[in-house]
Amino acid sequence: MTNLNDILHQLNSINADFSNDSDNHYTLADFSSFFYNVTSLPDVKQIIADFDAADEKILPTSLINKYLVDPAFNQEIIAKNPATNRQVMTVGLNVAVRNGVKKIGKYNNSHDKINITNTLRMNILMNDPRFRGCYMTDLIKLVKDSNSDNINHDFFITHKKLGFGTDATDEQRAKQYMKWDQANVDNPKKPTYKTLRFPDMNAALKKVRENRIIFNKSIELFIAECNIIKPERLVVFGDSAFTALHLLKNIPAIQANPAIIKLIDESIHAPHYSSINDFEKWCKTEPQKLTAALDNE
Repeated sequence: MTNLNDILHQLNSINADFSNDSDNHYTLADFSSFFYNVTSLPDVKQIIADFDAADEKILPTSLINKYLVDPAFNQEIIAKNPATNRQVMTVGLNVAVRNGVKKIGKYNNSHDKINITNTLRMNILMNDPRFRGCYMTDLIKLVKDSNSDNINHDFFITHKKLGFGTDATDEQRAKQYMKWDQANVDNPKKPTYKTLRFPDMNAALKKVRENRIIFNKSIELFIAECNIIKPERLVVFGDSAFTALHLLKNIPAIQANPAIIKLIDESIHAPHYSSINDFEKWCKTEPQKLTAALDNE
């Protein structure tokens, strides 16, 4: 039996630096997390029953006040050293940015308290015993951005022919960056960036090469995570992450790992926490759908 501290030791032993001249020195543990909260929500059925009995609408603040929820990572679990949960490993697209805070830290990912509503949505979605203590990660490491469109463009997730796993040239990728860049600035409604990110080809090529390094290192680290955790299944949050995960099957390093190909083929597509605005509707529909998907595996 493998315990949590065995996993932490392996994660901390893997170099996760993306540049030899970087001031930041990461290990794989810096990009990892586990579903252990300081205080967790009760069962979803109990939540619904409690709020129905009180004739209350389920809202984030009400959940926090009623159950004294603290979704921060429970550091005390490390000393308890429980057995590793290999039933599920969750996969997101990348690290989100909360209110301008760009932070990467050991075991903190997915335990965000700045935008606690989104964290509660994820906690409710994962409110099933099979998720307790599961490993949580993102496909694209290091990149901190809450706008999935930026990630889709920068890593060609929705423009597959130019992906970093294809025969496309960096010049072709750079030209596409500049095309998207100009279209964004010309957007009369709400441009993501108000000025050009890439004023010339050299700037676009530089970004392409930086993103290729991030992509290749992210693949290397994802393979390491799968080999360390050895999960029975992957649960993937959101359309972009699910698409990106399946694109990995074109990468030789992934193709050399039949067990990971199987995990990708059998992965479960879960909704992103931003996909439904109505919080109560989310509570009463999405966890049940995910539980049913797990039951059918």
